[in-house]
Amino acid sequence: MATWDEFAAGVPVLAAAIRDRFASNLHHVVGTIRPDGSPRLSGSEVTFAGGEVSIGMMARSRKLADIERDPRVEIHSAPLEDDLAGGDAKLAGRLRRTGTVGDDEGFMFALDLERASLVRVDGDELDITVWTPERGARTMRRK
Repeated sequence: MATWDEFAAGVPVLAAAIRDRFASNLHHVVGTIRPDGSPRLSGSEVTFAGGEVSIGMMARSRKLADIERDPRVEIHSAPLEDDLAGGDAKLAGRLRRTGTVGDDEGFMFALDLERASLVRVDGDELDITVWTPERGARTMRRK
């Protein structure tokens, strides 16, 4: 796993493109794991600060209960453009609690990255770039 800063230091161009995708929209989609093992998709805001990707969760929320049981998540940039001109970014890893919000109103988490990806449309093909700590970044083209 890696922090955002560690990831960005290793692949700065990919990290900048992914961060741009997340900055292009306030709201994103977070996937957690329900008690029965099925996915739960929730809306959330993501911030990049202090060298980390951060996300907040309301106290007593279903996604917080999911994270307390299993910290694995995937966060999707939820692009709004029809043509995906800037691409489609996803971050995956495990959340760790970093603090509270208000008087027990919620909690803040930082993402320890296990995978990052960016998909871009190039004509009638897709450029898919995937990064993992073990393999680094690699790009594939699909028609």
